Amino acid sequence: MEESTLGGAGWSDDTTMPRVLPRVSAGVDTLPPTGGRSSMETRLWAHPVEYSAAGAAWMRGSVMALAKELHPVLTEVFSEPVNDLPRPEDHAPDTEHLASPLYRGIAVRHEVAGDVRPMVAGDVEPFLSAIFELADEVGGQLTDGMFQHIGDVSDQYGQTVNVGAGGFVEAHIAALEAMDLTFDTDGNPNLPTLVTNSDVIAELAENPPTEEQQARMDAIIEKKREEWNASRRRQELP
Repeated sequence: MEESTLGGAGWSDDTTMPRVLPRVSAGVDTLPPTGGRSSMETRLWAHPVEYSAAGAAWMRGSVMALAKELHPVLTEVFSEPVNDLPRPEDHAPDTEHLASPLYRGIAVRHEVAGDVRPMVAGDVEPFLSAIFELADEVGGQLTDGMFQHIGDVSDQYGQTVNVGAGGFVEAHIAALEAMDLTFDTDGNPNLPTLVTNSDVIAELAENPPTEEQQARMDAIIEKKREEWNASRRRQELP
C-alpha cells in the first residue's frame, strides 16, 4: 500500500476569498483475488487527515474515560502531559543533580484487530466491545505499573511494611506510624487511599481491629495532629 498526504491553498470561484484545501491522506491498495475477483485489483482511496485526527482524539478520550471507570484508583492520580515531565537527560550538567533518578515510563500495549464491515453496515457493537476490552487492558496495565513503581520507590527509601504474623491490621498501624499525615482546617486527617485485594477485605471482615488496636491508631493520629498543628503555628524567622 502506498500513502501520501496532499494539501494546499486555493481560491474560490469569485477569486476574492481565499480557501484552504483540506489535507488528504491518499493511498493505493492491491487486493488479492477473492470472492468474485479472479485477478489482482488496484483500489485508490482518500480521506481528509482531519477525520483520522478527530477519530484518534475520540478514541484516546473514550479509552481513558472507560479505564478510569473500570479502575477507579486512576482517578486518584493527577496526570501531566508526558512532554512536560523532566527527563534526566534533559538537564544541563550544572542541574543534573535536580533530575529524579526514579523517573520511568510505564509501557502499555494491547493489540486490537477488527473488521470494519459491520461498522460500515451500522453494527457498532463489535467496535464498542473492542474499546471496552482495550480500556480494561490499558487501565489494568497502568495500575500495575503504577503500583510497581510505588513499591520500588518505597523499597528504595525504606518505606515498605511487610505483613507478618500480626496480620494486616498490625501492618497498617506500623505504616500509619511511619507515614507523614496532613490535616484539614477542621483537624481531620487526610488519610491516603488504601488499595487492597479481595483476600485482605475478607480478612478484615473476619478480623476487624480490636479495641486496643483502634485505640493505638487513634493515638497515632492524635499525636500527628498535634505535630501538624505545632508546625503550622511555628513562626518562620527571617
